Amino acid sequence: MTKAAQSALSSCPGTKLILTGYSQGAMVVHNSAKLLGSQASSVVAAVTFGDPFKTQLPTGVSTADFHTFCASGDSVCGTTGTCAGSGGCTSASTMGHLGYGSDVDTAASFIKSVVGGSTAGGSTATASVAPTTAATAITTETDTGLGSGLGSGLGSGFSIPTTLPTLGSGLGSGLGSGFSMPAFSIPTALPTGLSGFGKL
Repeated sequence: MTKAAQSALSSCPGTKLILTGYSQGAMVVHNSAKLLGSQASSVVAAVTFGDPFKTQLPTGVSTADFHTFCASGDSVCGTTGTCAGSGGCTSASTMGHLGYGSDVDTAASFIKSVVGGSTAGGSTATASVAPTTAATAITTETDTGLGSGLGSGLGSGFSIPTTLPTLGSGLGSGLGSGFSMPAFSIPTALPTGLSGFGKL
């Protein structure tokens, strides 16, 4: 995520960054904000889901520009401690760590409200940065980036792939499928050539 953010800022120094991540991706948000150093001033919003570091603000991100979601019973983000950022850390999830798709609309509204009122960077262009392993950086000043970068993957809960997954699915599928299972098939009929069933 840090490299994607630095690349965007190198290409367009006035870029506004939005950092968001789920579970370990939330940890990446915190680490990336720290690694960005002085460039963290370009981060206009950060949103995390199931964040093990929920009590800490990402480096360089103000309380008003950070929102974290921690579902009741989610042992990853814990059930104790005060969440950093605005809005507390309530979640609409009824599935603990696997149900953050129910928070998509609230997250998108928060990001839209923060980005709409931001003056950091002053960019008026809309651009998306390629997703990273477990989180992504989205630069936007309109709804375009939010719909494609955030909305496409937050709502699916988790998925069971039919083929072996590759590493680095990004936010679009990473937040929706932060929990994945290896591929397997269920036979529709018993194999032929077996004998002895039901006999002693």
